[in-house]
Formats: sequence, structure tokens, C-alpha cells
Amino acid sequence: WNPLTDDGEAWLYDGHDIEAFLKQVQRRRQHYQRSLKASARNGRGRNHALAPTLLLEGRAERWRETKCQTIARRLTNWFVERDVTDVVMEDLSGIRDGLPEKLEGGQWVWERIQEWPYFQLGIRLTACLEESGIRVHKVPAYCISQRCPQCGITDEHNTDLRRRRLTCVNEGCGYSRHLDIAAAENVMHRWRASTTGAGPKPTAKSERKRPKPRGQK
Repeated sequence: WNPLTDDGEAWLYDGHDIEAFLKQVQRRRQHYQRSLKASARNGRGRNHALAPTLLLEGRAERWRETKCQTIARRLTNWFVERDVTDVVMEDLSGIRDGLPEKLEGGQWVWERIQEWPYFQLGIRLTACLEESGIRVHKVPAYCISQRCPQCGITDEHNTDLRRRRLTCVNEGCGYSRHLDIAAAENVMHRWRASTTGAGPKPTAKSERKRPKPRGQK
């Protein structure tokens, strides 16, 4: 999650515990599936063999619900402490519908999206914010992590998922920040542009310098 206040103060949640949890669930699920395949059970025997998998999914779902509520409450408190009155969020509707080959990060990111309830997290956060009297606004999520918040260039080469960094390919710009903070800035710019027309103006193609491949000086 990548909240950012209007004065530029940021709070990052790295999600390491979530990643560890997802890997643990995946390993256990694969273990149960291999055991079921090896046993070749049918009928009641198959249902009995599937019981651990269903139990695992139930525990995983409860863990997700608790974690979503914890993150939403902690983030809401962070905003309340700073007297924030409005929060702008990405509209994550349909986040699970994209194809792996069309997604930044490919199959690995797609699998994580399928396993983690981002939409549910957004609902929990919205509820906590509104309960605290904070207004919630949503903007489209397309290209949020590919757009330079400073000059407005949208390019897939801006994004380095491995380093979690957004570095603008426009040599005359020089913008480089943590990917999640850059995305949060883009969310704010997109909302301002939709209400007042403010925000960074995209650089004309004729004014752009051709980006060099990463690692080439």
C-alpha cells in the first residue's frame, strides 16, 4: 500500500508478511494436491483427502480478512493524525480480470493478484476512512506505475519491478523514486487533473530524448 499526503509525506507498507503467508499457503496447497493425486481416491475417499485443502482455504481467508482490516485501520489512523480530509485511491474494479501476459510483472504478479483481495482491502479502507469523516475519491488505475509524476511521460521502461523503482526514461527529467510513492503521486495528479486540470503536462514526443537501454551509459 502506498499512501502519500498532500505535503509529500509517505508511509510504505512493504508487505513482507503477506508475501511469506502467500508462499506458505501455496506450498501447503501443492503438498495436499500431490498427496491427492498420488492416492487416486474417488467418492468419499476423495472428499476425505480434500478436507485439509478446504481447511487451509478457510484459515487463509480468515487471515486475509484480518490483515485487510488491520492495514485499513492503521492507515486510517495515520491519515487522522495528519488531519487529512480527503483521500484519493485507485479504482481496483476488475483487477482480477487481466491476462498474465498483459500485466506488468507477468505471471508472478498475476498469481499474487488472484490470491490477495486487493478489492476487499479497498472496501475495508473506504469504510474506515468514511467512518472517520474522511472523504474518499477514486481514479482509474491504468498506467499508474508507468507514468512519470514529474514530466508526465508514460513508458513501460520507466518501471523497474525488481528494484521497486520508477526512473523516468526522459533524460531531461531526472525523476527517480520508490515505485509505490511514484504511483501514489500519479493517483493524486490524476484526481487533480480530473477536477481542476492541474498536474504534470506530458512531454511532446518531439521533445523527448530517445531512452538508452538500461545499463548502457
